[in-house]
Amino acid sequence: MREDQAADGGDAAATTGLLVAEVGPLRGEKPKESHAVEIDGPGQAAVAAGRTRLTVVDGRGAPQQQGRRVADLPDLRLRVALAPVAWLWAQLTRGQQGVARRAVEQGLKVLDGIAGPESAPRLLADRLTDRLEEAGGEALVREPLGWLLGRGLVQRQACTDLRCDDGIRLDTGASCEMCSNQRHVRRAWRAKITAEVDTQMPGTDPAMRQTAIEERLRHQVALEAENVMWRRQQAEAGRARRQAARAKAEVEQVRAAGPALRGLRCGPADRAVRGVRLPA
Repeated sequence: MREDQAADGGDAAATTGLLVAEVGPLRGEKPKESHAVEIDGPGQAAVAAGRTRLTVVDGRGAPQQQGRRVADLPDLRLRVALAPVAWLWAQLTRGQQGVARRAVEQGLKVLDGIAGPESAPRLLADRLTDRLEEAGGEALVREPLGWLLGRGLVQRQACTDLRCDDGIRLDTGASCEMCSNQRHVRRAWRAKITAEVDTQMPGTDPAMRQTAIEERLRHQVALEAENVMWRRQQAEAGRARRQAARAKAEVEQVRAAGPALRGLRCGPADRAVRGVRLPA
């Protein structure tokens, strides 16, 4: 190409704008419709680039839309709870965010019943912060969704108290008394079991002695867990019986007051409740 032709081509490109087009068909192929896009300048080029939507392609080649950021979530409670893992959240696809969001909402629901709706988002954010510190930071989390569902959002009860999370009471923020009591109890169990093994197995090899102690201790812990579960079931059954008794007493009270209420004459102000039928 001559220099004057190159100059003319450059001037034409500067005058008419940049032309971006696909490479033409090879010999023997049918010509395809051109998808050329004319961009009149750097300003429109930036606008066109800004309109491009980022997509994630899975292993099968199917595109998946990137999810929204934590700051764009409409629910304030979710924004507060997920603030410590905003970068991980941005790595999830829209479908993955839907799965994680349901887990977050379930976690908030549990915390609502323990500490109240106002404290629940902050408590969940604190839990995620602690879990991230254990992991070494967001950059070391390889599978964001699996980490959120399996570690970040999971309440770790160190004892049987439903308010316990890693030995801390969720409702007060203080150390869990149940965990402290269990530590004292298990120390006592270990001392007792160690004395029994030393009495029953004198002169035993140290490794075998330690194995016997650990086996008996695990058996004792399993028995205690069964006892705790039984006591919890008994407490729930007693609570259900008390609720049924209260409901029955209320029905009997309304039934006893029925004849007296039927004898009252309904005035204009009482017409709204004339359709209410009292128990016979």
